[in-house]
Amino acid sequence: MYLARPAADVVLTIALGRLDPSPRFKEVVHPTRLHWMHHLEVRTLEDIDDDVAAWLREAAERAG
Repeated sequence: MYLARPAADVVLTIALGRLDPSPRFKEVVHPTRLHWMHHLEVRTLEDIDDDVAAWLREAAERAG
């Protein structure tokens, strides 16, 4: 439910249909067969880069 011991004030959770092996994710959980929840700590605006935008696009396309 909550990321244990976050090192950032903001934690972005991105739901994908696959495991993304990026080392940038603080934690990845697999709550169901179809969903992988990727937790990304955001410390600065620079943390929101092209990779994050691509993950968010993928999650949005999958959701709807």
